[in-house]
Amino acid sequence: MPKRKAANPTGPRGKAYASALEAICAERRCTAEELAEQHFLQVPLGTACKTLEPLRSCTELRHLGLSGSVALPSLEPLAELKNLRTIWLRCRRGESLEPLSRVPHLDSLRLSGALIPGLSEVHRDLRSLFLDAKVTDLSPILGLTGLRELQVGGAFGDLGDEPFPALPKLERLRVFLRLRDLRPLSHLSGLQYLEARLNSKLASLEGAKALTSLRHLHVGSTRISDLEPLRGLPLEELDAGATKVSSIEPLLHNPQLRRVNLNGAPLKRGERARLKAHLETQGGELAALTELPSFWSGI
Repeated sequence: MPKRKAANPTGPRGKAYASALEAICAERRCTAEELAEQHFLQVPLGTACKTLEPLRSCTELRHLGLSGSVALPSLEPLAELKNLRTIWLRCRRGESLEPLSRVPHLDSLRLSGALIPGLSEVHRDLRSLFLDAKVTDLSPILGLTGLRELQVGGAFGDLGDEPFPALPKLERLRVFLRLRDLRPLSHLSGLQYLEARLNSKLASLEGAKALTSLRHLHVGSTRISDLEPLRGLPLEELDAGATKVSSIEPLLHNPQLRRVNLNGAPLKRGERARLKAHLETQGGELAALTELPSFWSGI
């Protein structure tokens, strides 16, 4: 099949096209002919790049980043890219996100704060969503029922006691919201990985008992003190370092537990040795006092 050539319109739009094409090629350090074969592109939106029309020829494109201080241009050219899987958008609110609902294999989306209200226009089958912003309203994601992975907030927002949206397929959640306990998440019964660390408001794990699929829990650097809500859960990994936890007794009833980090927690005398011995009988381990928690390695 012959390669598709990029269009080259004339007039004012042609000038915008030519300017954008030059900016995109300069960023990628490729020729206009090589652009169509790229799998990854970072497009610098700005005065030299105000249209995405040159991307129509990028039929092999799989990962796309759009960033700049200008308003988002029309995303219509992206609807034709059948191999596009991942999109990062960091720019001001501009054109509609609706064309993303027609990108046939879009799997992962990352948005800056100004674009979050447009999420209701996005593909319902999206699997991964990362919201890099201070979030105070999660209603735009209500329709994204296919989500399996979600990160909420690059800065802490506060939802109070409002329940988290019902996302029946959600398996992995990194939540940077000022949760007081886990009750707003208790209906997410399919959740396997939860990260709610670095939260000075989180003082209780109440609600965790309903998370019956939870395998990995990261609540380090919070104010929690009682691990009782975790008793009996199928946990394989727990990071509760730098918390107020003093007793490990509930963890003795989690037979699948393999890895625990309680560094910096005020454990009662002998509790650390007791937990270490217990984990070793299950083929597990207690994090060494100098060891970083596992989320640093991207688990």
